[in-house]
Amino acid sequence: MKRPCVDEHESPKETQGQCRLCWLYTNDWSYYRLWSGGEKGECKWEGEEYTAEQRIQLGLPHANRWKPCNNPSKPLGEHACPCKGCNPSCRGYLPIDIELPGKSAHIYLSDGALGDSISAIYTACGLANVMDREVVFQCRHPGWVTDVRHPNLRIVPQGSLGGNMFQDYDGELASQVNRTCPNRPQWYADQLSNQGFPRFYPARPQKVLKPDRPKDLPENYILLSPFSNAHAREWPHHKWTDLTRQLESHGHHVIGLGDTFQADRLATVFGSTRSRWFWGMEANWVCAAIANASRMIVNDSGLAHVAGLYSVPTLAIMTHLRADFVFGDVAPTVQGVSADPEKWNCLGCGWRDWAGFRSECCNGCPALHDVPVDKVLQLGRL
Repeated sequence: MKRPCVDEHESPKETQGQCRLCWLYTNDWSYYRLWSGGEKGECKWEGEEYTAEQRIQLGLPHANRWKPCNNPSKPLGEHACPCKGCNPSCRGYLPIDIELPGKSAHIYLSDGALGDSISAIYTACGLANVMDREVVFQCRHPGWVTDVRHPNLRIVPQGSLGGNMFQDYDGELASQVNRTCPNRPQWYADQLSNQGFPRFYPARPQKVLKPDRPKDLPENYILLSPFSNAHAREWPHHKWTDLTRQLESHGHHVIGLGDTFQADRLATVFGSTRSRWFWGMEANWVCAAIANASRMIVNDSGLAHVAGLYSVPTLAIMTHLRADFVFGDVAPTVQGVSADPEKWNCLGCGWRDWAGFRSECCNGCPALHDVPVDKVLQLGRL
């Protein structure tokens, strides 16, 4: 993202006395990173010589503060001008609607899919419970969490200000295998604490609004989503077909769900059944379909997390990761369905060679393929 005034002011150090944006770019690390993606300039962080734990013990601020360069020719500090930036001649002038650092605690995920964003929602709610100022979560998938309501928390589109929860993905996977961290939302919380935020625990949103059922769906139905962005996480298609037929034989309405590029695959799974299937629907429609389902059955995918957010009883067929780590106690309605642990000692391998993962598993997990249809029906009491 470029500095908004870059076309008018090529040298921000020379124009920082006249342009508030140049001043922010030159003196505030948050804006320098936002507008250039660069490293720290000549200015320093206050308290950077202390670890997060030491700052807490010494009573220093939980998050690092930017210390402006000591130049008497320009005002120092965030509130250099008492007015609200009423005109360009004022040094507090902001020609665009932009939020100054320090008024809110900003957090974000630098990477990750839909499921990671929803895990981060629980982390953000937990942080909002312990902070004395507003928490702003810059979400990678904001269209999927519009029904979330929680005090002291604001969800905005993706940005890169503040604390980054997506740190050391290899370490996250290793902690899942070694059981050194209870769940992914707590892993994200620990990453923020390591960056100076207080220690805290994830929490569910105070409220998740339930959208109306889409008019083209029946009153009672079981929602099946047979696919994943990672094909190796998918239960075999013929087992989804078998599961659908057995559900229909028990009197259930089955609805299949996929994205824009999965229409042909949906037809392969559901074409020989009486079910209906939808693909390429907008996020708000998918959320409404999930929120009103009597039950959902999925692979390890983002939609399993959406179902957990809406507290829909859900079965997630998965073997690469442990369900208790992926969903944690903040999504108690999601239950994992895995293979027989006495037969497969690689369950929850986290794609780690030392935990049983092999290169041939990239073409399909043998343990996942071994999960029987009857086990899914039995655990779901279907």
